[in-house]
Amino acid sequence: MEEKKVEHLAFGRSHVMALERSGQVHCWGDGKFGCLGLSDNKRRAAPVLLSYFEGQRVIDVSCGDQFTVFIVEVPEDFNFG
Repeated sequence: MEEKKVEHLAFGRSHVMALERSGQVHCWGDGKFGCLGLSDNKRRAAPVLLSYFEGQRVIDVSCGDQFTVFIVEVPEDFNFG
């Protein structure tokens, strides 16, 4: 994380999200209930790039007790259906 340009850190009870200026997110901590967004419940001791939003730009992140919420930029041509 030393070379990353972290714009925002969000802290849950036992997990952390680091939002870069580029819109990428790195996460670590307790993945219980899937709160890290890595499709498992594993604990991570070191930051892991969250690839779920690949090709999109996360603009904000907030952590709660055992959850994480992301705000993601929606492309202009996105069809809400």
